[in-house]
Amino acid sequence: MKIYGILMALAVLVLLPFNTGRGEVVTMAIGEWPPYTSKTDADGKIAEVLVREIFKKAGVEVVFKYYPWKRSFELVKSGVHAASFPWVQNDERKPLFIFPKKALYMQKRVFFHLKDLDFKWETDEDLKQYRIGGVLGYSHVKLLEDKGLTLDVVASDELNFKKMLARRIDIFPSSFIVGYALIGKLFEPSKAILFTNSPKTLTQDDLFLMISKNIPNGRELADQFDKGITELKASGEYEGIFNRFFGIE
Repeated sequence: MKIYGILMALAVLVLLPFNTGRGEVVTMAIGEWPPYTSKTDADGKIAEVLVREIFKKAGVEVVFKYYPWKRSFELVKSGVHAASFPWVQNDERKPLFIFPKKALYMQKRVFFHLKDLDFKWETDEDLKQYRIGGVLGYSHVKLLEDKGLTLDVVASDELNFKKMLARRIDIFPSSFIVGYALIGKLFEPSKAILFTNSPKTLTQDDLFLMISKNIPNGRELADQFDKGITELKASGEYEGIFNRFFGIE
């Protein structure tokens, strides 16, 4: 049993980020959320490119590992991986993680629905008549449940849009950009055109790099991020990365 314990400890150490000065390498746990993060979609990695370029300014190499989002959260919380992104900074997460001062980017979240649904909402009470989809581990689940709403929670955005088309849910909150990117990827044009979004914004959030408190250099990584993103924006590279992914010259 003692040998087993030693082997398990060594296995965890292999996964941990290691620090070699300017040759530092850190591992980050992320999930599938194109166009910001994706294991397979080369056009779905905007946030990955941003993070890689930000840390390159400090001589830090970043390695991405892909998991379901809930597992990414737990692996970073325990210190198996150094960080994850992009996450909303909220009251639940603040005590558990280190957040840089500067956000990675800002997102607008809206409700998506099929065009033939007469969906209108002004108050939380209006939402109670609809079947609402949610994603395990996403901040919108707690936000809406705290308002007394019931959600049908699944593992991914993709599953929610498929359930919507099959009329198993009515509405689903998603990032405006991510939502339409996924709809265009998942469905042929004749089906993609059936989707729309509510003009009313549910939330407008800053999204952050979320760093483990169980690694020795967490605060240093946050400082490196803040310095790197400031330099990336000042040089015009930050805007250039977004322009390149969205085909803007």
